[in-house]
Amino acid sequence: MIRSEYIQLRMLVCEDSVKESSSRNDAQSIDHGLLAKDYIVYEDQLQFFALLARLDIRTSMDRLYESLCSRCSALQSEFSRLESAMSNGSYADVNDETTQRSIDILHEQIHWIVLLMGYTLADAGNSERVLIPASISEPSAASHDIEHDCVVQSIMHILKTLQFELMSPSSILAAYGSPLLAETLFWTLRRIVPVYFMVDVSDYRHMSPHIVSAFGRPTDGGNGLALIENILEFIRRAFDLWTSEEDVLQMCVDMLLAFAQRSSIARPITQSIKFASLMMYFTSNIARFPVSIHGSMVEALASLCSHSSSEDHERAFSELKSLILMNIAQVVQDPSFNQCRQDSQVISRLLDGLDMLDGIVASANFTNMHMLFDLLFEVQPFFEQMLSIYSRDQEVPCKIIQIVESAARFCDISSLPDNEHMARFSLNVRTILQKYQQSQDMIRSGQSDTDMDTLSRITTLTLAISHLVRNEMGFAPNELERSISHEVSDSFGETEVFGLYCIHTTTTDIQITAPNVMRVYMQLLSELVQFRLPSLIRWLPANTWQAVVSMLLAGIDNNIHDVEQRTYEAISKLGAYIKIAGVQGVSPEVQQIFQQGIQQFLSKLFSALLFSPFDSQLVEPAGTALVMLGLVDSEHMQNCFRNMLQDKSAAVAERLTAVFANFKHSLESCEAVQLFLRSSGPIPEPIDSAALRQPLFEFLVSARAVVRVK
Repeated sequence: MIRSEYIQLRMLVCEDSVKESSSRNDAQSIDHGLLAKDYIVYEDQLQFFALLARLDIRTSMDRLYESLCSRCSALQSEFSRLESAMSNGSYADVNDETTQRSIDILHEQIHWIVLLMGYTLADAGNSERVLIPASISEPSAASHDIEHDCVVQSIMHILKTLQFELMSPSSILAAYGSPLLAETLFWTLRRIVPVYFMVDVSDYRHMSPHIVSAFGRPTDGGNGLALIENILEFIRRAFDLWTSEEDVLQMCVDMLLAFAQRSSIARPITQSIKFASLMMYFTSNIARFPVSIHGSMVEALASLCSHSSSEDHERAFSELKSLILMNIAQVVQDPSFNQCRQDSQVISRLLDGLDMLDGIVASANFTNMHMLFDLLFEVQPFFEQMLSIYSRDQEVPCKIIQIVESAARFCDISSLPDNEHMARFSLNVRTILQKYQQSQDMIRSGQSDTDMDTLSRITTLTLAISHLVRNEMGFAPNELERSISHEVSDSFGETEVFGLYCIHTTTTDIQITAPNVMRVYMQLLSELVQFRLPSLIRWLPANTWQAVVSMLLAGIDNNIHDVEQRTYEAISKLGAYIKIAGVQGVSPEVQQIFQQGIQQFLSKLFSALLFSPFDSQLVEPAGTALVMLGLVDSEHMQNCFRNMLQDKSAAVAERLTAVFANFKHSLESCEAVQLFLRSSGPIPEPIDSAALRQPLFEFLVSARAVVRVK
């Protein structure tokens, strides 16, 4: 009952929305079209509908299938009427507002029916591989035959609807097509195809023979490969018909990316003549398509080609590489480049080439890793030249940093053949960061913009260093236990520390403390303190250490859970290093910064834990940091306690003194604390927070209870 009512409601809303949009002026219609996609805005409703539909999948899918068939038939009738009118010369009589409105309503209704089908038939699967739910496969298997299988027939009708919608661009009826519906059909197929097509029957205890027959592998007697080849043809037709519709084309590219993520689909696709034809079509006509999709298009093609044979893969990679270099090397090496470097077309070509390079880097896997590193080494001189030439601009330098971020994230440094190549990669990244820092110095001139583009740039730079740290460190607990040579480890350490220096010299404190930036910044700082503390001590200048201390103080006051947690972890690590390893080799200026910073951390933590509202989940990391700092500077810890007693009555002061004495005794007798104090080594581990849980909670509960006494 609820399912039927919701479908009926949606159909009525479609009618009202079309009538309403036809009565709005053009500007309002444009604004309305900029809203988020229906599958995002109404995701909760669609998911709840899918849950209810799967309780009785046969009835639900029958109702959706009948609704889809009836409205597709009505749409075909409208198109047939228009086509007939064209042939007999009465087109002007039927080409009116009423006809257009009827077609728009049918398109909108089909759009919603297909969305409901997509959510019902398959889950999103953003984090793990999606399987066909038993609540769908079992009723499908119980169907009398494939013609009466509502699941199979619904998917087949979605394909037929897409085929009808993608009519020839030369047809005059193409003007009546709906890019929104085409996008929705591709979105739904992107959700369904990886789950149902080329299905591996060994993943299921019982699999519907109808699903296997309609969409399975050829070896299982299925027709899945032929249907996927048809989808490749649909993608090509969509690019011909909707050349300027970025959303439609991006969804087609997303479908190719979804194919690439399933080897059972990607491998046979790359052996298909249809894919070879599609690849040639894309590479030959890429200039016709919106620049915004070039990067993801190259990523999709590179990802799919990595599933082909070695010879075909190398040939395809070479074609994509030529496309990229044509927009980078060919432009930069042009003799007239210096004269026309500020020309908008020249900059657009460079940005397009960099975007495609970013896309191919994002396709990194073990089969193309060596080719990607060779390509990155090859374009390094062009990066340096562009950073020097466009030192007063933002777009080109920021795009290069985006490529560094992608390379650090997706390219496995350990796959490089030897230490020489690893050191070369590290040096290349450091050179890019140095030139980028110089260019930002020239254009920053003290400004502290907090617009979205500026914050996005800072976030990308910070993520680039963070990914580099995690990529280079691998599973090693710290820099001294790496399996690579000391020289290579030092090189990466210097690069990563310079990255932190670059962040602080190209941004302001106000920009870093913006919520999204602060998250990634504190993640990076925590990782550097965990993995690279000796390198930080060795290379980070005093003024940057002062900025780091300021950010840690801001992290204590921050209200974002993960920012606070990483702040406490970084403070604990830093305190452990100072207590055990010492700071004898550190400059007096940095030693003074550490001393003042530890006292500031102690004061803030002491006040926050005892007097402020506090997240109970953060008590352990914050308490561990407090204990660690107390071991480093016990005198200031005592001063904090004495300051707390100044305005208290004698009775309250006596009770607090007893609580503090009991806490101090608990720590002195704690085995984990004593084990830490006896530890040695260049990078000591902090005290086990689990061992401090009981004395910390007893101290905080008792102390907070006393200080709240009026």
